[in-house]
Amino acid sequence: MCASDLRSYISPLTVCLLLLLLRVYYTFDTPYTLPLSVLFGTRNWYKVLCVRVQKQRAPSAADQLLLCLDLFVFAALLSASIQQHAPSAVDGVCDQIVTLTLSTLMGTVLFVYSFVFESVGEPEVA
Repeated sequence: MCASDLRSYISPLTVCLLLLLLRVYYTFDTPYTLPLSVLFGTRNWYKVLCVRVQKQRAPSAADQLLLCLDLFVFAALLSASIQQHAPSAVDGVCDQIVTLTLSTLMGTVLFVYSFVFESVGEPEVA
C-alpha cells in the first residue's frame, strides 16, 4: 500500500516553491525550474502508479479528478516553463523529453522500492 500521506505533501510544497520562484524572479527562467519540474513529475508518476496499479478496486472519482489536475499542471509546467525559455525549439523539446523521462524513471523506481519494502515490513497473518 502506498503511503498516501507522503505522496500528497510533495506536490503542494513543490508548487509553492515554483510560485515563489515566479514571484522573486518574475520568470520561470531560473536554474531551479528544471529540478522542481522533475520532482513534481516524479511525484505525479508515483501517484499514477499507486492509484492505477496497486489499488485492488477502481479509483474513485476524486482520485481520478486529482490525477487529471496533477497531469494538467505538469503539462503546463512542461509547456510554459521549460519549452518557452529554451534557447531554441529543439532545445525546448529535448528539455521536455529529459524532464518527462527522468520523472517517469524516478517515479517507477520509487514505486518499486516502496512496493518491495512495504510488503517486506508487513507482518504475516496466520
